[in-house]
Amino acid sequence: MLFHAGGVKKHSPKAKQHSRQRRENALVQCVCLHFSRDFLCYLPMIRQYIDKALERAHYEILPEDGSYYGEIPECPGVYANAATLEACRNELEEVLEEWVLLRIHRNLEIPEIDGVAIAIKKADVA
Repeated sequence: MLFHAGGVKKHSPKAKQHSRQRRENALVQCVCLHFSRDFLCYLPMIRQYIDKALERAHYEILPEDGSYYGEIPECPGVYANAATLEACRNELEEVLEEWVLLRIHRNLEIPEIDGVAIAIKKADVA
C-alpha cells in the first residue's frame, strides 16, 4: 500500500505548529553554530524548501513488519522508517533538515523541488 503526503491525514494545527517551532529553533541553533548572521536570511527559504520536499514524500507500509517507510526521491539518502505514519513523517522531516544543512555546510548541490531552490554562495572573507 502506498501513501502520498497529499492524501494522508495531517497533524492537528496546534501540535504541528509546536513541533515545527521546536524544529525551527533547533535549526536556528545549528545554523548559528556553523554560519554567520548573514546566513539567517536564508532560513525562510530553507523552511519553504523543506515543506515542498515533504509534499513530494512517498510512504509505504513494509510487508515484513508493518512499519512505515518514507522517502523523498529527489533527495538521495533521505528516508525514514518508524512504527507509525506520524513517527515516520516526523523522522523524515528531521532527516531532511539535517541533509539540507549538511549539503549547505559542505557546499554540495541541493536539487530544486517544485521551483524552490537553495543556492548558498560563500561570503568573501576580508
